[in-house]
Amino acid sequence: MNAVRSGLLADTVSIDPLSGECKLTIFEYMPWNDSLLSELQNRINACLKFVESGEIYLAYPQTQNRDFVIEIRCIYAPDRQAQDFLVAAQQALDEVGYLLRYAPLGSSYADDTKAP
Repeated sequence: MNAVRSGLLADTVSIDPLSGECKLTIFEYMPWNDSLLSELQNRINACLKFVESGEIYLAYPQTQNRDFVIEIRCIYAPDRQAQDFLVAAQQALDEVGYLLRYAPLGSSYADDTKAP
């Protein structure tokens, strides 16, 4: 599927061919800091609004009746503060029926000595 308005929501919306999940993927290229965590929280909230408002079904009808995953693909390994944020976000999303996953953008983090 085409990219969603980059910077406002997810960078891509796709259907996983194996699981059937709809993935809203955010690519994160910057090192972790407070400003990045605030921006990421805003983007996650925008993704949730996009799904919960039903707007996603208008833009991507093939996402009907799918489980939704917000996936964050990062170049840099999350530091302790970022890990705490991501775990809290995972728990909050799980409570409302969505998933959040994070992983390296490639096969490993650029600074893989920090990897969890």
